[in-house]
Amino acid sequence: MFRYHGWATLRNDPHNVDGPNLRRLVEELRQRIHTFGDGSGVTDIRAINGRFHVWFSGSPNHRHNQIFGLFQLIAEMAPGSYGLLYVWDDGDEPHDNEFRVWRLLRGRVEEMADPFLSPCIPTIEDPYDPAKEID
Repeated sequence: MFRYHGWATLRNDPHNVDGPNLRRLVEELRQRIHTFGDGSGVTDIRAINGRFHVWFSGSPNHRHNQIFGLFQLIAEMAPGSYGLLYVWDDGDEPHDNEFRVWRLLRGRVEEMADPFLSPCIPTIEDPYDPAKEID
């Protein structure tokens, strides 16, 4: 299973919140969001109080590389943007029992360890116990 949860505040650059590049980014994001039509997640972009924000969350069966591309696109087109993307990919050894965090900041996307929810078992889930199987 691949789980992801994230958000980003869109900014043209660290000094200029809005501009033509940001408007192009918003339109590009809206187009890309429509390609996420597999029903395993939700993505939304909205203007709130004059600022654009994007949210995404999903749980597809396998790694969803489009979400990383979306985050990278934001970094490239609007380097003043910032946000976090949390991912638990149980098919990604050696990180199959932990969340990984991608930090969007100043035009870069950096992968980091998660100190809050990892290791996933036993922090947020119990180890498998066949005696606790549900009929």
